[in-house]
Amino acid sequence: LDMLVFISACISLFVLANLALLSGKISDALVIGIVALLMMSLSFVCKRKKWFILSTLTILLLAIYMTRSFWTHIAWWIYLLAAGLLLIGLAAANEIMKQKGISLKRSATHIFRDWS
Repeated sequence: LDMLVFISACISLFVLANLALLSGKISDALVIGIVALLMMSLSFVCKRKKWFILSTLTILLLAIYMTRSFWTHIAWWIYLLAAGLLLIGLAAANEIMKQKGISLKRSATHIFRDWS
């Protein structure tokens, strides 16, 4: 039953996002954002990993969509620079964690250890 509710929520968010894209109204995107923010808050309090990830992805995709006009005006080399800096930062963080005797992957899974 829990998986059925989760799948129906995913489908509902997908349908609402498509309708918001087609209408182009800010109010539709705002409703999706508020629902995702509430879902994120509740899933954090109740420690539900899949709901937290769903709401986080929804908010990230909504933020990217809402700022698409900004992203289309940036030169391609800035994207390349940002991706390079992100990868260098991840590699540096991983090396620092290895020197301390823990891996970045293990510490990331440790955060969600007791979440269902």
